[in-house]
Amino acid sequence: MRALDFSQRRYGGVRILGGPYAFVYLVGDTLIDVGTGYWGKRIAAFLKGEGLKVGRILFTHSHYDHIGGYTYVREVGKHTTAAHPYFYEVMARERVVKFIEEMNRKEMAALGDPDAERYTFVPPREGLPLEDGQRLEWEGGEIEVVYTPGHTKDSVSYYVLPERLMVVGEAAGVTNAEGTYILPQFLTSVIDYLNSLRRLREYDIEVLGLPHVRLIEGRREVKRYLSLSEAATKRYVSLLREIYEGCGGEWECVRDRVMVEVYEKNRLNQPKYAFLANLKAQVRAIERDFYAL
Repeated sequence: MRALDFSQRRYGGVRILGGPYAFVYLVGDTLIDVGTGYWGKRIAAFLKGEGLKVGRILFTHSHYDHIGGYTYVREVGKHTTAAHPYFYEVMARERVVKFIEEMNRKEMAALGDPDAERYTFVPPREGLPLEDGQRLEWEGGEIEVVYTPGHTKDSVSYYVLPERLMVVGEAAGVTNAEGTYILPQFLTSVIDYLNSLRRLREYDIEVLGLPHVRLIEGRREVKRYLSLSEAATKRYVSLLREIYEGCGGEWECVRDRVMVEVYEKNRLNQPKYAFLANLKAQVRAIERDFYAL
């Protein structure tokens, strides 16, 4: 599992909270994502201890490691929520809610959290459906809504001004701890994911707010990272297609080869159960985009 140290740092009017595994962004009284149950509990305790209020929560997408902490963070002040319209459709599905709960319990148990067995995911079922290009005010400026599908259908990035901070969810991949490998995160569409990466490159970004492991700072480094992420995605897709065809589409064969050639080779820190859940979705995305199955 990843490092457990809770961290806080400031960038302009933004507080970046959490840890190397689950960065969330407090923009004035607007919180972007809430992390997993494990991190959400710690983030909620920090906010209460500092007397910080949350008036609005924006979600980048509907995955367990970005919304599991809502169970705890929802207790920090009166707030509204906002996300892609499809996000709230997903939250209405009991099967999804149970899966999110299961994944968060696994992480909490692995990290020795005593509340693992008692954890219950409380989904945000109502909120403001956001539009692409919409601008939300905060006390220091504006937050632009940028649709960036491909990781999920409901993936949204948030461009925080005047800081020029882009919070991207999983739209731009995730690096390993050493920064030597970028793991692409397309789960619903390779094509949409690549188009979203290209769209992000059109913005003047000073800090790329990744959700895990590290941040990318400086305009030149951000542009470089996004270019590398696009190239890494194309290589990864090529490798997956090679493995998929070599395995005749058999899941167990694909799984075993990718674990060796990607997960172990690049020393990824993502929990294996999460990596494998994502890999299944990536295989389905490749089937849809390239094999019309």
